[in-house]
Amino acid sequence: MKSDMKTIKIILLLTAIISLISGYILHPEKIIDERKYLKELAPDVTFAEKGGAPSHYFSDQGVVAFNTYDITPSVRGYAGPIKTLIALNKEGKITGIKIIAHSETKNYVHYMESPQYLNRFIGKSISDSFEIDKDIDGISRATCYSDTLRQSSGM
Repeated sequence: MKSDMKTIKIILLLTAIISLISGYILHPEKIIDERKYLKELAPDVTFAEKGGAPSHYFSDQGVVAFNTYDITPSVRGYAGPIKTLIALNKEGKITGIKIIAHSETKNYVHYMESPQYLNRFIGKSISDSFEIDKDIDGISRATCYSDTLRQSSGM
């Protein structure tokens, strides 16, 4: 009886270890190279290494860029966090915005990833109010995503 329990414990332990390892191999955390997106947001700006609290990129020109997830990790879409890189000028106006990672259904968010949609944020100040369906289109069945993008950009 004791040896049966020991065998069961070993099998359970091995099963747990194999499950954890296969989960890591099959679904590794994506490492996002934010620096490659910085050139898209502010082509003429050179950013220093990411630092500060909360983490951000700073430039000699006064432009600041940050990943919204570093500032508002609790703001989530329907399927998880939506990581958006935003660049602000000295006046606090958005000069660039790019969604760099999300777990949302592609069919619901493909329009929101487009420049036509994201460019509606350009020129907005972080102190401006920002309402869905007034300042920016709400998208059917993606309201949670629209709201998350609005909240994480500080609007």
